[in-house]
Amino acid sequence: MKINKSTLQEFRDDFKRVIAELEEKYQIQINLQQINYDEFGFDFKGRANLEGGAQKEFERYAPSYGLNVTDFGKIIFIKNKPYKICGWKRNAKKNKVIICDGKNQYRTSPMNIKILLSKIEEL
Repeated sequence: MKINKSTLQEFRDDFKRVIAELEEKYQIQINLQQINYDEFGFDFKGRANLEGGAQKEFERYAPSYGLNVTDFGKIIFIKNKPYKICGWKRNAKKNKVIICDGKNQYRTSPMNIKILLSKIEEL
């Protein structure tokens, strides 16, 4: 196997498909967060959240940064592409809000989310 971005994307897709049974059995959600690789191999980080755990974590920490607990799950647009507010990374220094596009997760700052949500409200 040659390790490159496309083979790692295939691995990520296969991993999600295989892990689905465990997620259902234990009522958790498992997310691969980051994959680092070189020509000899790769390693990855992941997180398993209890059902509803991501939302509870967002509800706990987001108000401290000026966001509402109801902002979890809202759709925002960045360069006309929709993203869903889907989590909180409490140990991050700046980009604490996790947004998802259905396939990947990204992080952004609470201030950026506030600006994007205010633009939606203006419409």
